[in-house]
Amino acid sequence: MTSHDGRARGRAPTHSPLPVFVNARFESRRATGVDVHAAEVVRRLHGLERISPPARCADGILGHAWEQTVLPFRVDDGVLWSPCNTGPVLARRHVLTLHDVAPFDVAEHYSPAYRAMARTTMAATSRRASVVATVSQFSADRIVDRLGVAPDRVHVVGNGLREPFLSAATRRTEQPCAEPAVVTLGSLDPRKRLSSLLEAHRRGLPDVELQVIGGGNDRVFASHGPARGARVRMLGYLPTEEVVGRIATALAFVSFSSYEGFGMPPLEAAALGTPVIVSDIPAHREVLGGLRGVHFAADEEQLVMLLRAAARHELSRPVPSDVARRHDWNRVAERYLEVFDLVAGVPHGVGSAHRHDAGAPLAS
Repeated sequence: MTSHDGRARGRAPTHSPLPVFVNARFESRRATGVDVHAAEVVRRLHGLERISPPARCADGILGHAWEQTVLPFRVDDGVLWSPCNTGPVLARRHVLTLHDVAPFDVAEHYSPAYRAMARTTMAATSRRASVVATVSQFSADRIVDRLGVAPDRVHVVGNGLREPFLSAATRRTEQPCAEPAVVTLGSLDPRKRLSSLLEAHRRGLPDVELQVIGGGNDRVFASHGPARGARVRMLGYLPTEEVVGRIATALAFVSFSSYEGFGMPPLEAAALGTPVIVSDIPAHREVLGGLRGVHFAADEEQLVMLLRAAARHELSRPVPSDVARRHDWNRVAERYLEVFDLVAGVPHGVGSAHRHDAGAPLAS
């Protein structure tokens, strides 16, 4: 069992009435969207005690067992933050971040074993947590409706934009010209509706390559993914810089999900100034609505038409500065500080002890 903290380099932590611990299982696995959320907030706060499981308990059933039986007793004297949908049921002063309630809302997309485990632990942990944080008002409403959490215990903290997507937007004109392509990013999770996107691509853009970035988890998802045709490249996981480059030079970025709690990839694509095509679902409307260069497809027919417009360079582009103004990780971190204070019962005490001064270096 290991424990290390996230103190800023060269800066001693301010004394805090209660320590803030982070359930750091996310640090030992391949990063997904929820893991990025955790990492970006942690690096903006100092003095957090990150509690990690042994390597053999990093993921899977052993990870869940460690989380329920060992972690609560490591953090009993402080505030615990579990940032990635799961946490110990028995923890005191617990902030649980739920990004969505997909195992309840779209249960058919998960294997029976994972669905049963996720629904049981999610319901029990959310009802006992001091505060449930989430990333959108849509997810907040679903947490209240599906899990029975009192509305005043659910706090929307939002999401931000990672630095590679912010800085790359200013270098767009320097990107080398690439073969025209449409790009999507996501797993083989059936709610991503990759089959529908592949069919729309076949009908609308048979001569333009569709690049699919990301992977899947057959132990979790009930489907093993769609068949693919010509002019489709399954690229798997790629380094962030390559992801940025492919999206920045694409004809369009597409996310045709049937369900999201937030929808980070299309937001990051918009920050690069790439035309974005998204499904017309509540989370996309909340996060992306009102942004120029974001185009909503209500069904596969509209998706085909928008893909054809992208190939003709007829889609408007987002304005990166507009996107950046709306989604800032520093504001997300500030909202967490307020939540930590609330849970500790010490106004401006616990949270302020973990705030970086302006210009202070971020934790690595």
